[in-house]
Formats: sequence, C-alpha cells, structure tokens
Amino acid sequence: SGMSASLLLRACALAAALLLLRAVAPQLSSKSRLPLITVHLAAGAVARAAGLLQGGHGESPTPSADGHVLNNSSSPSAVGFDLLHSMAPLHSAALGVITIAAGSELAIEQLRANASSICAVAAGLSISAVLVVAGACYTVLAAFDLPSAVSLSAAAEQVGHLEGVLSSDARGLDAANGLAAPATGSAATRRAVIALLAGVVSIARSPSSAIAVVSEMKANGAFTKTMLGVTMLTDLGVIVLFTATTGVSQALLAPEASSTNGILSGALKLTGTTAMQFGLSAMHAAVLAVLVAGVLCLPSSPAGLRAAALLALGWYAF
Repeated sequence: SGMSASLLLRACALAAALLLLRAVAPQLSSKSRLPLITVHLAAGAVARAAGLLQGGHGESPTPSADGHVLNNSSSPSAVGFDLLHSMAPLHSAALGVITIAAGSELAIEQLRANASSICAVAAGLSISAVLVVAGACYTVLAAFDLPSAVSLSAAAEQVGHLEGVLSSDARGLDAANGLAAPATGSAATRRAVIALLAGVVSIARSPSSAIAVVSEMKANGAFTKTMLGVTMLTDLGVIVLFTATTGVSQALLAPEASSTNGILSGALKLTGTTAMQFGLSAMHAAVLAVLVAGVLCLPSSPAGLRAAALLALGWYAF
C-alpha cells in the first residue's frame, strides 16, 4: 500500500510538472532563444535529477564484484521504474506517432534526387561513430582492466541504460535471443563485445528532435531534406546493425566459439535468424502500411478520431 501511495503521488507530481511545462515552455524558449525541444530536454533532465523519473530495471542496478548487475528491491528507484513501466503503452504509442510523423516529412521524389548524398553522409556518420565510440570504449575498458567477468546480458543492459535505445526490459531481450548465459570468452573478447554494442548504439539519431526543430524553425530546402533522410536512414541502420551485432556477440561468447565447427554453426544460426527476422519485419511493415492507410482514410469528425487511431496503431507497432 505504501508503494502504491508513493507511485500515485509521483504520478500526480509528474502530471502536474508536464502541464506546467506545457504552459511555460514557449515563454522560456522565446526568452532564451533556444528551440522548444531543447527546453523540453532540459526539463526532463531536471525532473530526473529531482527524482521524478528515477531509472532502473525495477530496482537500482548495482554492479557486483564479478561484473553482473545486482538488484536492490528496496531502492526508492523501484518506485520510479514502476511509474515508467506503467507508462510503457503511452511511450510505445508516442514512438509510433513519431515514426509516422518522420515518414510524412520525407518525399520519395526528393529522396531519390538526394539518394547519393544521404547514403554517403549516413555511411560516414555511422562508420565514424562506431569506430570512435567502440575504440574509446575498448581503450577505457582495457586501461582499467575491465570487465573481470561479464555476461552479454549485463553488457546489453548497461548500454541500454546509457543510450536509452534498448527497451527498459533488457532481460526480456536477452531471453528472446538466448543471451542470458554467462560469457566464456577471453577478456579481450568481452571488451570487444561491449565496445561493439556501445559503438552500434551510438549511431542512433533522434527523429523527434530533428522534426521538432525543422517544424519550429519552418526550415525547408535541400539541406533540411538531406538531414531528415540521414536521420531516418541511420535509425533504420542501427536496428539492423544492433540485431546483427547481438548475434555476432552471442557467437563470440558461446562456449563452443573456440572451435571451427562452433564458429560455422554460429554463423549459420545467425544467418538463418537474420533472414527470418527480415522476412517477418517485411510482413509486419506491409500490414502496418495497410493499417496506416486505413487510419488516414477515417473521417475528420469526430475530432480526435484520427489522432486516437494513430496512437493505438503506434502502440500496436511497438
């Protein structure tokens, strides 16, 4: 009952803060001459520092001596996680709407006209981000002789906490991919796995921020279209690369990775899994395209019908 009361109070405080932010953010943006999205991000950072948005995987993650993450169910951050977890459907719906809005900003004709520039910029940013971040991460881990022992589950969870790309339930992701087993590779292999995961995640961009700035500044032109195309392409690429990197990491950390047969078996399994995921993704994309077309054909009245349908569709997609 105490936990429920605390959760309710925190939810009320968060709702009040959001309403207040909606009222004062435009004035703050105008006086500070900062984009509105920057004011929102700053408010989110302040809310987290104030304890309204405590993170954690249901608890406060604490690294143990062997590199695994221990859970502290008595931590106050458990309340924050329960609050965030209860808002997961709204979060999924918002992600879906952001994706639809990002796609609506792109014109196929302009994408074809700027395809070479978009691909070149996206490839350059992605490769440089992976090399710089992964190299820096590996260097730091080697300098401090870390990790002494680590599982891919803990590595993926920590990268997810740092970047916010993985879902809040990293263990569910690991269970789905069979990655919860302890790592068995050498220290250099484990460092490489963590560095690769961090490097791939660093490719991700923020479509919502880009769209917000473009809309607020009423920007238009070749540079704007190229920037939006690069943002969309890199976000698509990071999903594919993270899936592939996860499979490669699993193969590297598997007990049989030291044998040739084990490597070949892991490669075949990774290829089959990737092909199946691409096929299922294509089928899902076709279904979503039909559903989105149906939602856009809905009548404009009653007011809010299309918006509610898009939110529901976004929740379903994510």
